[in-house]
Amino acid sequence: MDFTSVTESWVDGQIGASVYDYGDSEPLTDDLRSSKQKAVEAAYSLGDLSLLKLLAQSKGGLLNSKLRKQTWPLLLSEASVTGSDPPEDPHPDETQVQLDIDRSFVYYPKFEDDEKCAEARQNLSKVIVTVLRRNPQLRYYQGYHDIAQVVYLVMEDVHQSIQVLEKISLIYLRDFMLPSMGYTLDHLEFIPSLVTELDSHTGDQIKEVRPVYGISSVLTWFAHDIPEFDTVCLLFDFILASGTMATPLFIYASLTSLRSDELSNLDPEDIDIINCVLNTFPKTEQETVSRCIQKAQKLASKTMLENYPAWHKLSNYSVLKTTAAQSPQAESPSESILSSNSMSSSATAPSLISSYLSLQIKESEVREENERLARQKLIDKRNQQREQNKLSKKNSSSSISIRRIFFFSLCIGLTSVILAIFISPKDSRSYLTRHFEAGIQGSLQLLHRIATGQHSF
Repeated sequence: MDFTSVTESWVDGQIGASVYDYGDSEPLTDDLRSSKQKAVEAAYSLGDLSLLKLLAQSKGGLLNSKLRKQTWPLLLSEASVTGSDPPEDPHPDETQVQLDIDRSFVYYPKFEDDEKCAEARQNLSKVIVTVLRRNPQLRYYQGYHDIAQVVYLVMEDVHQSIQVLEKISLIYLRDFMLPSMGYTLDHLEFIPSLVTELDSHTGDQIKEVRPVYGISSVLTWFAHDIPEFDTVCLLFDFILASGTMATPLFIYASLTSLRSDELSNLDPEDIDIINCVLNTFPKTEQETVSRCIQKAQKLASKTMLENYPAWHKLSNYSVLKTTAAQSPQAESPSESILSSNSMSSSATAPSLISSYLSLQIKESEVREENERLARQKLIDKRNQQREQNKLSKKNSSSSISIRRIFFFSLCIGLTSVILAIFISPKDSRSYLTRHFEAGIQGSLQLLHRIATGQHSF
């Protein structure tokens, strides 16, 4: 095969410009699919990373698992990891890993029998545990197994899956695998602004809702929410080719903007309902995902995350600022290809990734402690408010009690006077005096009992 002619014909658009046009809702024809497959194979054989990235981000992505098995490692080749043997000491999160493994392979694939499924789960567990033991600073999060599952199904080999998953973890997912959840929430803070960029009305509707609704989609690269394997792989192609963790945010914002009709029917004042709807992932077909990718590409071409307020909250060691940072987009596919016709020689060294991770761990510990202190401060404030409410209630009760005492004393005095009228004149003075004295004495005794807590009303 003449790889050069295949590559040139693809770049020159001789096999169909619609390959780059996600606006065309029709799938690739058999001829275009065949031509694209040849182009992917050529890019892989030539080590043309620039062309491979372009093909991965065009309609149909990298087409099938066979090509992905070859090309995903190449898309991750600009960064390297140590790949040391895992220590024997278990990772503290392995119990949770096993719980999630038991829930894996639900949607795909369809195994012939339970033994095949059990074997796949055992291999998946080995892949995840090995990555975690190699990198004990990383913390497992629920949903990580969804990404690992896709990687394993594509690579079809435990060792290769470990290599790919470890790179994805350290380059892209590192922020999500730290002790503090704050780094994850920092990513999600971009979503409302990005949605507003695409659709100002929808952005206004969701701006008051905390964007935790996007957590499962962003953390799992949509593998948790989309039940079709080929569709999920299409998104993985796009994210890996883009080289930035900004891409899942662009995709999610695009998907949310496509729900504008659904959201516009909701009461904008009912934050709970809006949050409930956003937490429900919509049914998506590959055609819808293709539209989202198209919108995400356009958004990425004109939008830099550094222009939004949420950028300044990010750690300087975040993947969004280091290993998976957004770079300016080329204006056209051909410009992207012409900028580089060979695999990049620059690589993110393991020592640099390790440094980022170590700095993030230290920063995360400080952040986690600050979050703990903030929570404790909030608890103390609530307890103080509760005590103040009790004291206020007690003071109010005491005030009522005193009023009752005086009223009671007044009643005794008036009763004494009235009774004195009906008593003989000679006894009236002494009787009245005795009753007034009794009333005063009784009031004083009652006040004393209240003050010492022996009586309450």
